[in-house]
Amino acid sequence: MPPPPISLHYKQRRRPDSDEGIKLKLRSEPGNPASSEYSFFMRFLRAHESDPEYFCDWLIDLKKVIAGQNIAGGPARYRLVRDLIQGRHLFDFNAFAAVLGAETIPHFEACIRRLGRQIFPKQARTRQIFAIRNCVKPEGTTIRDFFGRLKDIEAKMEEVDPLHLEEDDWKDILVRAMPEHYVRRMFDHGFDPEDHNLLETMNMFERFETADNLLRRPARNPGAARNRRREKPPIRNHYRQGRRRQFRRQPNFASRPSFPNNRFSRRNSPNQNSHGNFHSNHRFNPNFNRRFGSGDSSNRQRRNFRGNRDRNGSGNNRFNNRRQEANVLDVLREGSESDTSL
Repeated sequence: MPPPPISLHYKQRRRPDSDEGIKLKLRSEPGNPASSEYSFFMRFLRAHESDPEYFCDWLIDLKKVIAGQNIAGGPARYRLVRDLIQGRHLFDFNAFAAVLGAETIPHFEACIRRLGRQIFPKQARTRQIFAIRNCVKPEGTTIRDFFGRLKDIEAKMEEVDPLHLEEDDWKDILVRAMPEHYVRRMFDHGFDPEDHNLLETMNMFERFETADNLLRRPARNPGAARNRRREKPPIRNHYRQGRRRQFRRQPNFASRPSFPNNRFSRRNSPNQNSHGNFHSNHRFNPNFNRRFGSGDSSNRQRRNFRGNRDRNGSGNNRFNNRRQEANVLDVLREGSESDTSL
């Protein structure tokens, strides 16, 4: 079976451009000249528009314009429609008007109905009723929204090809579209749709839907959140803040343990000139690479990084210089002692 002329799902339409229609002045009370006016954007029915639902929406807007401007005569309505349609739709409308003859209001409505049947596909009513009778309510849609869409389709088809569905037909459509466990629970409660009207049947299904939503929703205890102990944020020292602040600019940069090569580490050290993998202001931040031995010596001693101090080489040079000075002092002391002994 081909798809229905009007889809069972809502279509989100884009906002029309200024050249796709015209602004008209309408009155809130058409019969009263002193009533307030408001502007209404009326879209054109262009030649490439072949969507049946678009034509139905355009026809609803056309009725608003006719009522808002109080257009009572047939020739004035013909003139308005000829200004709003374009292309092949205008050709078809003029052909229908020439066949019917006089420009009266019944002939105008007949021309609009024939124009709609040219836009709608063949057997539009049969295909639409088949789709409505065999549809199933989507899981994420409420019953009221789902049934409202079906009634909206019926109202749009009324002007072109009415569906002629009675209340019993709508009750049968509603029952067949519901989930199976809803129907079982309905008969378990002793509820027969034949003994109730359409509104009561829909209210029964909405009760089942509300009960399912309450059972599916997790339990909430507002007192627990109020009495819960407030969690303190973790304490971060200078080292963590410094690294996080600097690495924010390079989120994809690999960590230092991924590069065991000392040559690479020295080349990208903050004490050396900048490389392509590091930002240039890293070398001006004493807190950035403190873990690996850079920065002031007092922080390294306080953090007890003795191995890193030896690894850098600066501590070894300082120790060697002091040892050489001590050796010189020992030599001079020995020489002075020998001189006094003589």
